[in-house]
Amino acid sequence: MNNGMPQQTRIRIVFWLFLWGAMMSLHGQSPDAFSLSAEYTDVPLKDVLQSLETERGLRFSFQDADLEGIRVSCSFRAADWNWVEQRLLGAYGLQGRWLREGYVTVRRLAEGADREWRIPLHIVDPEGKGLSFAQIGLLGSRAGGVADEEGSMSLRLFSSVRDTLLVSNLGFEQQRLSLRDLLLSPDQVIRLTPLAVELGTIEIREYLTDGILASPDGRRLTLTPNASANVPGFVDQEVYRLAGLLPGITNQGETAGNLSIRGGSRDQNLILWDGIPVYSPGHYFGMISNFSPELIDKMQILRGQADAAFGGRVSGLINMETDREVVDHLQGGAGLSLLGVDGHLKVPLVAGSSDLHLAGRSSVDLLLTGPTYSSYRDGVLQSANLHEIFGGEETESFNFRELNGRLHWDIGRETDLTLSGFTQYDQFTYASTGTRQFTDALETDNHGLGLNLRQSVGKGESILLQAAFTRFENQGGNQYSARNTEISESRLSGIEEYSLRAEYERITPENGRFKVGLQGQQFAHTLELTGINTLVSDRERRAVNEGEAQAMAAFGSWAWNRPSSPLSVEVGLRAQYYAPTDELFFEPRLDGSYRVGKSWWLKAGFGETHQFPVELIDFNPESVGNSAALWVLADGEKFPVANGREVSLGFTGQPGSWFFDVELYYKRINGLSSTSLDIDQLDNVFVEITSRNQGLNALLKKRIGPWRSWVIYTLSKSEWEFPGRRRPPVPADNDRRHELQLMNSFSVGPWTASLGWRWHTGARFTRVLRVREEVVDDRVRARLDYGRLNAITLPAFHRLDFSLFYNWQPPDNSFRGQLGISFLNVYDQSNILHRQFFLSRRDPDRLNPSRFSLDIIDTMGLGFTPNIKLSISWR
Repeated sequence: MNNGMPQQTRIRIVFWLFLWGAMMSLHGQSPDAFSLSAEYTDVPLKDVLQSLETERGLRFSFQDADLEGIRVSCSFRAADWNWVEQRLLGAYGLQGRWLREGYVTVRRLAEGADREWRIPLHIVDPEGKGLSFAQIGLLGSRAGGVADEEGSMSLRLFSSVRDTLLVSNLGFEQQRLSLRDLLLSPDQVIRLTPLAVELGTIEIREYLTDGILASPDGRRLTLTPNASANVPGFVDQEVYRLAGLLPGITNQGETAGNLSIRGGSRDQNLILWDGIPVYSPGHYFGMISNFSPELIDKMQILRGQADAAFGGRVSGLINMETDREVVDHLQGGAGLSLLGVDGHLKVPLVAGSSDLHLAGRSSVDLLLTGPTYSSYRDGVLQSANLHEIFGGEETESFNFRELNGRLHWDIGRETDLTLSGFTQYDQFTYASTGTRQFTDALETDNHGLGLNLRQSVGKGESILLQAAFTRFENQGGNQYSARNTEISESRLSGIEEYSLRAEYERITPENGRFKVGLQGQQFAHTLELTGINTLVSDRERRAVNEGEAQAMAAFGSWAWNRPSSPLSVEVGLRAQYYAPTDELFFEPRLDGSYRVGKSWWLKAGFGETHQFPVELIDFNPESVGNSAALWVLADGEKFPVANGREVSLGFTGQPGSWFFDVELYYKRINGLSSTSLDIDQLDNVFVEITSRNQGLNALLKKRIGPWRSWVIYTLSKSEWEFPGRRRPPVPADNDRRHELQLMNSFSVGPWTASLGWRWHTGARFTRVLRVREEVVDDRVRARLDYGRLNAITLPAFHRLDFSLFYNWQPPDNSFRGQLGISFLNVYDQSNILHRQFFLSRRDPDRLNPSRFSLDIIDTMGLGFTPNIKLSISWR
């Protein structure tokens, strides 16, 4: 008798329990436990998903139309679900979402929509050896990563499968490939090709941070504003302030556009926008950069010994180029910050061959009372000092606007044409009314138009034809009036330039780069300067100057570099003819580097340059307010042709994740022009100056994962001499003996942050020793006795700045958003940037019998300045 369950029944129950458990384990498996080893060759995607259902127990939900026509060729070896989903679905614009119990929904993403990617890859040389610390990034973005010492990495991005990746490493050609091609490649191995051309094309991926490239010797720098971390303390990508992060370049007076390169002044820098010369320092007295970063593809910066193709300035070169990539669909964006609004559009015209890019910015009246503008205003106007001196009711107005654009057309495979232009306007007025009245005004117009035609004429050969026109006008003045006193100054200055340029270039792996060309320029300028100070004299101080000039130049250069040779050399010569002086100037250029070991370079350079349009150095310590820049043309008499010579010597090294760049330089510039040293010098309004600049720039950078940290120290000495005058050399206005920058940037996921601290020796000023009283024309006049020019140093400047950004995208991927917040001068340090003096008449009394008073007017740096910006874009 069998009281228990029959054995056969028990076996059946155990079998069905086992089968049920197995099925549940399959249906209930998590993506973390999933692993696949399989190979597919030209298999319909629908069949692949059905096989995964049969063999792996998954359940896919999809629309047949989304999978139609997709055939898969790829292999997997113990691949996790994330990698399988990206290659099988993501590469074709699909996205799979793993739900509970092994259910997966598959949907097609909107065209160009972003999603998250995690891609393991390996970057190697042609022999398969891993490239240590190679760089890969999303073109036109800050996103990307750095390989480890073996050339391996796991790339994390939030982008569209259509986006393009840029891969680079020191000494190798940059490679562009689409994200889709990387996903569909058999092994996700990227092979880079060694460079075999000239020095200027070899680039280090990171000089300071993402988007800042450099040649091995560190002399040629290329900045990509849209791929670079923001400057600490700013929510907008200020293109001029980005340049100010580099060793040897400083933003004088906390401005954006007043750039000093190795002790030079802003007018000594050749600034080009698609080949159009730029004379304006920026908006709001140079505080805001005047070109929208959305249109700028790259900025080439040379801090000395510029290519012989460039001339007409005696310091550095900033060459901005707009994006040449033709968009295939409408892209755009807009932003609002506490300083103004901006927007840009990229419009396709002819599919695949032509498009139009436009960008604009403007101030907004409603923001003029906000904290950001108020801080800028206090610095520009010295408003606290003026209110204390003049009293009365204050009124002001300010607005700026700009529109920049470029039209590009690819005419066949070998020819492209670009038409570029900009129009920019600034207007400012300030008035204080009462018993003492003071007014200050400035208006500027800046316009430019350029045409670039590039034709490929053979393998490695091209011809560039370029035409450009630019005009910069500014006029302004200030006036103070009180009882029996008038102090006023009026300025009008305009300069325009027409330029034609033809250039032939040939690049070969064997012989390097050879370039020759011609350039013709036509200049015109107008200058009117009038002023009166009845405390000194009833006679008006007046200068009027206008004229035209022509210049012609022929240039040639040859650059040679081979990976097999440690030596790199670039030599050039520019022959420059200037019609007003009927002189031919020869400008030799020489630059070279020598590789020592694998990661170190010794470098040296020499260059000679001449400058024809110049901005006058302004000696007027009694000036209060903001003066219009005075541009003139050299005539060989009143205004000499400036001549600059510079020599440099240094070394650069990149051992592992460290980077060093140290350079010594000496620069002498003869023939600078300035206004008179003495306010009572009524007839001899202009004087000549010689400038001597010498210094050391040192950079130390370290990158650890997402952190980039660098230190820049500059030791410099800038002096002025006065030929024909019995004056010893004096410190220049921009003499800063010591300068230190500590910078950090961090990027992870949607967050980006930057933190920077700056310190430098205080600015120079001239002390007024006493105010003397003299009787002139039966009236008591004032005479100021000065100490040695620029002999006194103001207290040291220091400031801590911070910026933080968050990037996001809605679930439907319809646009991209960015929220940025910044803080300038976090601990609200009071920095004096500049010191001036204001002389006025007073009623004498028993305690102070003097008829005159002298007030100190200090231009203060920005205090604690917050800003916030919301940006929206689609592409």
